[in-house]
Amino acid sequence: MSENEKLNGSINTNLSKSGITKPSIELDDFFAYLDPKVVEKIKQTSEAEKSRISNDINNYEYELNGIQNIIDSLKG
Repeated sequence: MSENEKLNGSINTNLSKSGITKPSIELDDFFAYLDPKVVEKIKQTSEAEKSRISNDINNYEYELNGIQNIIDSLKG
């Protein structure tokens, strides 16, 4: 076990842009908690639709970050 693994335990982590570590979580990790019909519907979703949803989420997060920056600048 490397020194980094000793410090982080056995959890796989990724370094985010802000320098904070976060666990590496895959969609399959959540399937155990969902109804089998929901899981099947997710698996049947086309790659194009998944890409569109991901882009929508990224745009939403970008807008939220912009709004947060405006609020922070007004506070200080």
